[in-house]
Amino acid sequence: MGAVGDRRGAILATALALAGVAGAPSSARADDPRALKEASALFDGGVQARKRGDQHEAALMFARADELVPDPAALEAALRAAVLADEAVLGMKLVARAEGRGPLEGAIADAVQEARTKLGGRVGTISVVGCHECRVWVDGTLVTTEGPQWVTTGAHDVVFEVDGGASTARVSVRVEAGRNVDVTPAASPAAPPAAPAAPPAPIAPASTGLSPFWFWAGLGATTVTGSITVGLAVRTRALHQSFLHEERPELADDGRTFQNATNVMALVTAALVLTTAGIGIFAVRWTQQPPPVSGAISLGTGRATVLLGKSF
Repeated sequence: MGAVGDRRGAILATALALAGVAGAPSSARADDPRALKEASALFDGGVQARKRGDQHEAALMFARADELVPDPAALEAALRAAVLADEAVLGMKLVARAEGRGPLEGAIADAVQEARTKLGGRVGTISVVGCHECRVWVDGTLVTTEGPQWVTTGAHDVVFEVDGGASTARVSVRVEAGRNVDVTPAASPAAPPAAPAAPPAPIAPASTGLSPFWFWAGLGATTVTGSITVGLAVRTRALHQSFLHEERPELADDGRTFQNATNVMALVTAALVLTTAGIGIFAVRWTQQPPPVSGAISLGTGRATVLLGKSF
């Protein structure tokens, strides 16, 4: 392999003869002084890159030099650098190039066999079919639609641009080692019909009135005054019974005081009952029907009732 690097420009100086022996279809470039000069510079750059240990760069330079002026030595150097750089896709592209030039012998045949053995199990090809006037990207890289494209094994995204970019199609493929996958632009799946829009929710009319808080506050106050009234009524009856048995003046005074207080609280409670009921029925802004109020406030306990107007 070192002998190949030492040849450098001398190899390309005899490119016409070498290209003729190789039988490359593009050998007409070998009589182009510019192509010879550029290929020689690339070959020299590949040798320098190989000395630096940059096998990837060396493989690219040797391959480009061989592309400009087909030469078995440059192609062999590119193949061996691709193997050392572990560039599976580039290596198999160079294998296909070498095999396309006719029977392989000697060092170039050995280089092809080495590349196929070490790299061939990690690549396959994608062939674009049925898309003559479109542009194709494989994993974001623009590729030619002529001939199979070498790719690593695994999943790949293929994007087709059809009619000058008027429409695109995307195809996902999985490539297996040593196998080819034909891809064609598939029609993009139709978008599912849009679901009918839900009718707008009815807007509730602005409600007016008092907050339910006032009804519940009135009910609470009524309960309190009613309880007080019951307590006063019980005390008043007890004093009345004591006065009937003892007829003491102080009992009469106390009885009259409690009787008056009971009557006042009874009137207050009755007023609260009527007011609370009116608020709940006519004034409160209910979001739901108010819960039914069961029961009634009793102004007495057992047989102890308020005797309005009865004097001691």
